[in-house]
Amino acid sequence: MTTSEHRPADTAGGRRFEPDLRGMTRINLRPIASPMPLGFYTVAIASVLVACFQLDVLPEGAGRAVALAILPAFVLQLLVSVLAFGARDVLAATLMACFCGMWLASALVLALERPAGVASSAS
Repeated sequence: MTTSEHRPADTAGGRRFEPDLRGMTRINLRPIASPMPLGFYTVAIASVLVACFQLDVLPEGAGRAVALAILPAFVLQLLVSVLAFGARDVLAATLMACFCGMWLASALVLALERPAGVASSAS
């Protein structure tokens, strides 16, 4: 290779032009819109339910009902995480996957929790 191959050619006006890169240009479009509004809406609804239960706004025996109410939050957060990966938003997908695991764990803990008056069989 000579040095003239590395430098753009000079034109009559003294201006230099870069080589034509149109053949190497690639345009990437997001195939779907961001699923984040659905994800944050799900977080808001499930958080309010759990907060009301923890602040004793709901009756004391409502743990299983709250667990069944926030279980769909797990499914929606999982869906939002998958859609965010499809939208090439890795940070949002990771955040929603973490929320997904949190809602599943919270639902399982609330569903399997013993009522206050029942003693453990291990005693």
